[in-house]
Amino acid sequence: MKSTLFGLAAVLLLLVVAAPAVNVAYNTAGSPAPVVNESVTVAYDDRVAVAADGTRYSESITVRADGDRLDRGTDYRWTATNGTIELLNTSATTSGQSAQVTYDVYERGAATEAFATIFNFVGRAGFLVLLLIGAGLALDSVGRSF
Repeated sequence: MKSTLFGLAAVLLLLVVAAPAVNVAYNTAGSPAPVVNESVTVAYDDRVAVAADGTRYSESITVRADGDRLDRGTDYRWTATNGTIELLNTSATTSGQSAQVTYDVYERGAATEAFATIFNFVGRAGFLVLLLIGAGLALDSVGRSF
């Protein structure tokens, strides 16, 4: 019985240790889909979400206004984690003007989402079971020492 508990504890421990690696893989999963020349309206110091809905966006982005390429950090700020752009008040644009944005959006497939849901459940349940097994083994060894 005790060897079975140790075996189960070892498997659950591996699941708990693997969880961060699976989380990283999940967060970076997906295939890029290019979005070319999406139009956004210049509204200074206002964050605008791009139209494409995805799980993450590329760090690489091109923004043009009247055919001129804008400089990241000077003319605009891009937040790839949530797909928002903030056009800054510079001489490169005017408020109300249209700007064209080109970027990649990443989307996860249904299989990846299903695996993540199952793994998260197993990982959390496994951690609780591991704690219970550890507590049981500790109580067992304390009971035998008396």
